[in-house]
Amino acid sequence: MKEENKPKSSYTKPQRIAAVVCVALLLAMYLITLIAALMTSPQTSALFKMSLGSTFVIPIFLWFYISVTKYFMERDRRNFEEALQMDRERKEEKDE
Repeated sequence: MKEENKPKSSYTKPQRIAAVVCVALLLAMYLITLIAALMTSPQTSALFKMSLGSTFVIPIFLWFYISVTKYFMERDRRNFEEALQMDRERKEEKDE
């Protein structure tokens, strides 16, 4: 497949890595919750509460991370484009 035809992701590599890590953490917590449910241990209740809480906290953290990263990437892209435009205008003024 040619380089031009490959679909380009709108997410950066760190964002994709963070998403995979969060999914792995969620799956591990569900597995821990299942194991804790099958055991009769005094820590079962605490493990269940931690897993339940993390089920909400980790996706919210991931959403926040992706949103902040997109915001800063767009801001940097705009600043870069503005700098390029100013540079072009200076070159045109010099040429005249």
